[in-house]
Amino acid sequence: MSHSPHGQPNASDARPRKGSVRRVLWVFVCLLALAAVSYGLSFARLGALSLVVALAIAALKALLVLFAFMEFGELSASAKLAAFAALLMLLLLVAFMAADIGTREPSPLLPNPKVSSFGCSVKRARRPALPAPSVNAWRASDGESVAWPA
Repeated sequence: MSHSPHGQPNASDARPRKGSVRRVLWVFVCLLALAAVSYGLSFARLGALSLVVALAIAALKALLVLFAFMEFGELSASAKLAAFAALLMLLLLVAFMAADIGTREPSPLLPNPKVSSFGCSVKRARRPALPAPSVNAWRASDGESVAWPA
């Protein structure tokens, strides 16, 4: 609590803002509703859209907390600019990560190598076949050839 120059507490600090309890309850109900929607949609088969919906719900929750509890609207212009720069950097990092994952070759350990882990069909380059190993000979660890008895 801040004090006035005379040592008295300021009246504006002692009293809660008008409607703050109502605002907190409203935000609490909205956050609970968004959490319930998020939980309910986790059982829906949305496919590739599920990530987009989950991120949109998370963004709504973050905006509610940002404006209701952190009072983002009352910040100075430089603080808003810094927050915008941080958000832009986060979006760039996510975009580069998605581009990296989207351009990778599928894992050879996937059950169907023609389908990537995101469910997209992938054209693989043909690789030359390796020669079959000889059945009756193998190379020892020291480099000399060892023949199996017939």
